[in-house]
Amino acid sequence: MVSENTVYSALDFTAGKIRGIGDVPLTASTPCTEWNLGQVLNHMINALDLMGRGLAGEGIDRASLDPEATAATPISGAPEAAFAAAAARARTVFADPGIWDRELTGAFSGDCARDVAGVVVGDVTAHGWDIARATGQDETVPEPLVDEAYAFARGFLRPELRGALFGPEVQLGPDATKTRQLMAFLGRQP
Repeated sequence: MVSENTVYSALDFTAGKIRGIGDVPLTASTPCTEWNLGQVLNHMINALDLMGRGLAGEGIDRASLDPEATAATPISGAPEAAFAAAAARARTVFADPGIWDRELTGAFSGDCARDVAGVVVGDVTAHGWDIARATGQDETVPEPLVDEAYAFARGFLRPELRGALFGPEVQLGPDATKTRQLMAFLGRQP
C-alpha cells in the first residue's frame, strides 16, 4: 500500500536524478520514446504540481492532467528548482493525515487519495528512471520504493491503459532485478 513515506521516497529518488542531469541537453532522447528529456521533465513536474494543487483543494480539471499537455507546457525555471517546488507542495499535502480518508473533489472526484498517491509514486519513479537512463546515472530504484511502486502498478494498471498511457508489458527473464521488472511492467525497455 502506498504511504506518505513511499511518496517521499519517490520524490527523493527523482530529485537526485534531476540533480544529476549535468550538461546533458534537454533534447536528449529518453526511454519514454515519444518525449525527449525536456518533455519528460515538463510532464512530470507539471503533473506533480497539478496533482498537489488538486489534492490541496484548488480547482483543476482532469483535462489539465493530460500527459501530452503537461509535456508540451514548459516548466518555469530550472528543472531542479521547479521539481523542488512541486515536491514541496506534494509533501505538504501528503503530510496531512486527513488527506488519506478525505473525499476528493474536482479533477479527483471519485478517486481516493491513496490511488492518487500511487499515481504520483508511479509517475515520479518511472520518470526518475527515464532521467537516469537518459543521462547515464544509476537507474536502480531503491527498496522498498521499487516494491511498493510495483505492487501499486500491478493493481492499478488495467489493460485499457496500455497503448494510450503505457506500452505493453515487456517480458523479462526470471533473474531480472526488481527495478527492471517494474519498468518492464510499465512498458519500458529496461
